[in-house]
Amino acid sequence: MEELLLKLLEGQDRTNQTLEVVLEDIQVIKSDVAGLKETVQRIELHQEETVVALLSQIKKKVEVRDSQIEVLNKRLFEVETKVEHTRQ
Repeated sequence: MEELLLKLLEGQDRTNQTLEVVLEDIQVIKSDVAGLKETVQRIELHQEETVVALLSQIKKKVEVRDSQIEVLNKRLFEVETKVEHTRQ
């Protein structure tokens, strides 16, 4: 009977040791997940800033092109006007 009780206690000790290892692993996983969440938030924030910066650059380039097109349209209009006057 004592032998059976000792085996049960040994089994319980092994189970407790295994449980402690599992609990330690869970703590490590929780810590890793928290780190991943911080990294994802940082990436998301940086990504948003990058998109805003790119859109700002695109807007500036479009404004420059609009100005250039406007200048070319004025030149074309002047040339067309001169051509019409010379025809008449």
